Amino acid sequence: MTDEFRGKVAIVTGGGAGIGLAAAGRLSREGASVVICSDREDQARQAAGGLREEGLEVRGMRGDVTSSTDMEGLVDFAVESMEG
Repeated sequence: MTDEFRGKVAIVTGGGAGIGLAAAGRLSREGASVVICSDREDQARQAAGGLREEGLEVRGMRGDVTSSTDMEGLVDFAVESMEG
């Protein structure tokens, strides 16, 4: 793997399982700080926790992609949780 995404933050919607989870893992292994978003908070946090166990920088949160309020909150969360 490379460090192609080192210093970048990636938001992966639908990242709690399947292809989204695989993408979140790949981005993180390539150096990105990743925020997983799922419509189920438990799924997002569990998926993020599994990747953190691998030593990756991943956070999870609940969000509905059809809600502009949720998506604004997701971006704010990503910025705040990945600073410093």
